[in-house]
Amino acid sequence: MGMTLNEIKHKIGRRVGDPDLETYSLVVQDYFEQAFAQLLKQVGSDYMPAYLNEIRPSLALTVSEPLQGNDQHVSEIGIIHQNFPSLMRIYAVDSALSPYRTFRHVDSITFDAISRNTIVTPEAKEGYWCMDGQVIKVFLSTSTPYKVRIKYIKNPEPTLWTGDLIDIGYGYGFIMDCIELAAQLLRRQIGVEE
Repeated sequence: MGMTLNEIKHKIGRRVGDPDLETYSLVVQDYFEQAFAQLLKQVGSDYMPAYLNEIRPSLALTVSEPLQGNDQHVSEIGIIHQNFPSLMRIYAVDSALSPYRTFRHVDSITFDAISRNTIVTPEAKEGYWCMDGQVIKVFLSTSTPYKVRIKYIKNPEPTLWTGDLIDIGYGYGFIMDCIELAAQLLRRQIGVEE
């Protein structure tokens, strides 16, 4: 079963009563792109992407320079385009080298409370991270410099969808959910569904 962009458009057309795309041909791809982006951003457990195993082509990572924490063991990484091309959402931080460390995502208020509490520190192989505007904050209970891997989702690039999206590496379930959501969004727009 093929999943080229043209086949996807026709599947959406069938779901809105326009199988030959005579009425909605100019907008079907826009709704598919909107659904695609919306589902890429969907969060599952532990701040991970809901479709993590089905969106490989949209996943990327970058490795930081060695981080040296301040006196509270907090390091900051600025988010700039050169380090994060096509950034949509950061979803995980872990250590780049041995010893392996995991970092738990927390909101910025919790992060600040944890980093200011000198009595409680995470175990040697654990840490915390949060987003604070255009900065990633990382907390680890060590003053030793370390590198981290920052895992993120890239924005969709429809110009790369020239072949079968399954062959490119997207999962069948993810594509079908995108088709369903695109059809639902289009039906809402034309007044068939609320």
